[in-house]
Parts: sequence; C-alpha cells; structure tokens
Amino acid sequence: MAYDAIIHGLVEKIWYDNQKLSVRKLRLKCVADKRIGTDCPSPKTISNWINEDFKPKYHPLGAEEKDVIDPWSEVTDGLFDHGRIKTLTVLAHVAGQVMDRYSIKGFEGFTKRQADWACKLQEFFNLSNQSEALVQLLFTFQFSQKERFELEMRKSTTVDRSDPLSKALMAWVWWDPGSETSREDRFYPWEYGEEQTSRMVAIASGLLPEPIDITPVPGERTKVPPLDPQISPLDMEPGAAPTITPRKSTGPLDIPSDGDIEDPDDYDWNNTA
Repeated sequence: MAYDAIIHGLVEKIWYDNQKLSVRKLRLKCVADKRIGTDCPSPKTISNWINEDFKPKYHPLGAEEKDVIDPWSEVTDGLFDHGRIKTLTVLAHVAGQVMDRYSIKGFEGFTKRQADWACKLQEFFNLSNQSEALVQLLFTFQFSQKERFELEMRKSTTVDRSDPLSKALMAWVWWDPGSETSREDRFYPWEYGEEQTSRMVAIASGLLPEPIDITPVPGERTKVPPLDPQISPLDMEPGAAPTITPRKSTGPLDIPSDGDIEDPDDYDWNNTA
C-alpha cells in the first residue's frame, strides 16, 4: 500500500520524539494520533521506514544543544543586550510558573536555541502582559523544536508563509478577542484562554513524563496564582483580521474540547509533512 507524504511525515515526527519505543508501541501512538488514525501503516511498514529512511537521515546535534545558558553571563562582541536579558528573565519566570502549576520537574532555563528564538519573536508580544508572555513562551518552544527537528533530520529550515507555525503567528498578530462569537470558531490555544495556553506550554516544554494527564484535580490548589486573563485587542483596521473557521482534527493543532490532555503527540504544531 502506498502512503502519502503527510502520513510519512507524521510518523517520522512521532518516531523522532519517541525513539526509545518499540515499533509496536510506536504504532499505537500513530493510531492514537487523530491526524493518522486508521491510516496508520502496519508495524512492518513503520519498521522499514525507520531502518531505511528515518535512521539514516537522523544526525543528532552535539550534547551542548541541551545546555542551559545563563543570559547574564553570555559573552557578546557588542554592547550588553538589555532587551535579551529582559526577554529571557520574564519568560523564564512565566515558564517556572507553568512548571510549578503542573509539578513538572527539570526546567532549569533556556537552551541557546530557545533563547535565540525567544528574542527573535519578542517584537510580536508585550512582556508586560502575562497572557502575551505565555503565548510567546509557547511559540518559543515550538519554533526552537521545529528548527532542531529539521536540522537533525536534514530537512530545509526555511520558514515561509505556508508553514503552520508561521500561520499561527500571523493568526496571533491579527487576533482580536473582541470579535469572537462562539467556542466553535476557536482554534488556537490563546483563543481558549490562559488555561489551555498554559497546558500547551507544558506539552511544548518537552519535559512531560509520559503518559500524563495534567488536568487539575477538582478542588486542588495550584502552586501559583492564575495568570492575568486580560489580553488587549490588537490595534488594527476594521476587516484586517482573517476569519478563523472551524477546523477538523486533521489540522496542525487540535484543541481538546474538554480541556484534557491525553498525549503530547496529538497537539503538535510542528507538522511539517
């Protein structure tokens, strides 16, 4: 049976994120992915893809890729970058809140790749607004993971307008919360509120044990106060914002209707297939 490039790409990304799993368990993940489902290849086909395609292309970056940087001690050739210090300090604080909220261990700071992306994205967000800082953190994790995946799998790292993450960023730029009329019209995490965005940040951090359900227990007190829910409407001309239409679960990002997170692989913006 011939499989299209989309299915092949999705399976490749799931393998990349779960290389220690057996083919059988890997296939279970593929079947559980709503973008694949019953179109999932057989264990034999997946095994052939891994041995003949995925593994030969995979070239992991050096151990320094995971090293956490200290922004205050970074050596630069130019002047001290005050903007970079501010960006990384604020986002590290927001990330710490999310990790504490869901009892996630292991976050010590940002890698250089994550820090660089945080600074690249800074002009799209207002760090004085905790809600926006949370969304910026989500994009920081997603863009840096996407870039690393493409480098290690020998893919093009060009980000263009057709890229799902680029589209999501533009959706953020043109988003007007005052224009929303119903829950069915929502698609991206920030359209669902800070709780959903916070959950997506937890997933995107890559620090979640697996499997995990990070749904808060009813009546349980979180370790951090809720983030400020106010997001200021964008300053734009009438009609400038695109219409966000309902999408099926085959899109690049599938938001669970009940707020439960079942599997990180179900909610992946980095679908470059």
